[in-house]
Amino acid sequence: MAFYKGKNKKTDEAQTDFFEQEVFGLREEIQQFIDSWNSKIWLPKIQGTPRQATLIRRAFDRPFFRARWKDTFPLMAKSIWLRTKMRPRLSLDWYLESDNFDKIIEGFYIDQPNIDPIANHTIVRNGYDEDIL
Repeated sequence: MAFYKGKNKKTDEAQTDFFEQEVFGLREEIQQFIDSWNSKIWLPKIQGTPRQATLIRRAFDRPFFRARWKDTFPLMAKSIWLRTKMRPRLSLDWYLESDNFDKIIEGFYIDQPNIDPIANHTIVRNGYDEDIL
């Protein structure tokens, strides 16, 4: 299947085995990542293209990613914005970019609870000072 972009025609990439090259003991962990990613119905599936394989191998070279990737899926599931508005653009490339990954870990995309409006607060006078509670 091919798609067209402008004047240039680009065909789909062929699938590849993620483990054609040595992955230095990461086979099980990479397979867990792929299975976790593909189990989420709101994420585009990992097809096994050479580009995806390269991106995943590079990500697993980063110690922070290796230590924290399991924590990101529950955080992403809590974010309505990622699951709805960002969904068309949410891809493996976007997720594996270090800035975006760090923002997910920090909880940047989690919907914040509504902050009480100022009308719900009371003012207490302490001499000449006012404290808002």
